Amino acid sequence: MKAKGIIFDVDGSLYKFDRGAVQTFEQSALSRTIRENVIAFFQSRFGLSRKQAITRFEELNFQSNGELSVWLEKMHGIPRVEYFAETWDMDPRLFMDRDDELVASLGSVAARRAVLSNAPRVWIDRVLGFLEVSHIFEPPAIFSGEPDIRKPHPSAFMQVAEFWNLAPEAIVAIGDQEESDILPAKALGMQTVRLGKNVQSAADFVAEDMTTAIELLTRRKII
Repeated sequence: MKAKGIIFDVDGSLYKFDRGAVQTFEQSALSRTIRENVIAFFQSRFGLSRKQAITRFEELNFQSNGELSVWLEKMHGIPRVEYFAETWDMDPRLFMDRDDELVASLGSVAARRAVLSNAPRVWIDRVLGFLEVSHIFEPPAIFSGEPDIRKPHPSAFMQVAEFWNLAPEAIVAIGDQEESDILPAKALGMQTVRLGKNVQSAADFVAEDMTTAIELLTRRKII
């Protein structure tokens, strides 16, 4: 079926972690930097020593099952937008390179294009701006991590389909994470492309990177 829309993941998909040196967010310099930012946030906000802040962070991160921003808002009244602004507002050039081939590849897609990421909007805007692809997702079709509806819940993908007024079967989802990018989209009937090198996946297709994925979908006349 010819796709009328494509959902793009951001981190690990529109760019590779540590310029391709690692494959997962947990291994990346981005993850380590965010952790340091969160520790500093805890020190400042709660008046803790660094050691106390690390302990508090680890406790709350475990209790919240990784949904720390939601927990801080509900339990401590700290707006998640405020939390994200202090912990995720970073310079992308520290973590990635600009890819002119990616810009051309994304620009060649005739289908509607949306970003769906659990990262906050401040970081998504930074990344898209640095990669010089912000215009490709205009009019704004950017679904970020501030709302309660997030990947891997299928509703995160359905909100994009409803935004476009498209059936899930008319959409392709592309991402690097099996549990959050591929399985929920596939469960809805979307076509899927898993990004990565030497990965096992339930996705319809596997491609090493985003440019290769778009070439594959174009060659198979899916987009």
